[in-house]
Amino acid sequence: MSPFLRSSLIVNWDHPEVLALASYLAKGGDHPVELIQRSFNWVRDQIEHSWEYQKESVVLKASDVLKNKHGCCFAKSHLLAALLRANGIPAGFSYQRVDNEWGATPYRLHGINAVYLAHHGWFRVDARGSKEGVNTHFDPPNEILTYPNGGDTLGIWPNPLDCVVDALVNASHVRELYQSLPDVNQMSKRSKQAERLNQEDNSVKEEFAA
Repeated sequence: MSPFLRSSLIVNWDHPEVLALASYLAKGGDHPVELIQRSFNWVRDQIEHSWEYQKESVVLKASDVLKNKHGCCFAKSHLLAALLRANGIPAGFSYQRVDNEWGATPYRLHGINAVYLAHHGWFRVDARGSKEGVNTHFDPPNEILTYPNGGDTLGIWPNPLDCVVDALVNASHVRELYQSLPDVNQMSKRSKQAERLNQEDNSVKEEFAA
C-alpha cells in the first residue's frame, strides 16, 4: 500500500496548508469512513469546478488546488488523495472513459479517486462536484459517480496518469485544457516532465477488488 500513501510533487500532502486542512478534517472523529466522508465532502463542495465556474488558470498540484479553490476533475482528485494520504488512508486514481462534449475527439478521460476501505477493498469516489442531473456522494458500498456507466481504464493508479499531467501542464487556460482532454490512446505516452512530477512509476497499480 505504500505507493498509495506517498507524497509527491503533485500529491504533495506534506505541504503545510494541505497538512493543516487534513488535521482539521481529522478532528471530527477517528473512524476512517467518517474521515473519508468529511474529506470527500470538503473537496466536492469547497473546491469549485474550473469549467462550471469559468475559471481561467489550470492547476495541477494538490496545494495549488487548495490555494486557488478550484480545479478540474483531475485536479480535485489530486487534492482529495493528498488529504486522505496525509491521514494515513490509502488513496489512488482511477479514470473513466466518457463522451467528450468539449473537444474534437469523441471520448475523453474523467478523473476520480479510489480509496481503500477495511472489509470492503477499493472503493471509487467522485469529488467533481454537483451539476444539473448530477449529485455525487460518498455512500459505501454504493458508488455514486458523475458517470455511473462510464467505462473504466486499467486498475487503480498510485499517481496521476502521465497524459493527464501533460494535459494540465501544457494548457495555458481552462478553455484550452477542455479542447485537449486526454483519452485512453494517450495512456502509453510518457513524458520526462510528467515522470518528474509524479516521482513514481505508474506501472505500480492494483486492480479493483472483485
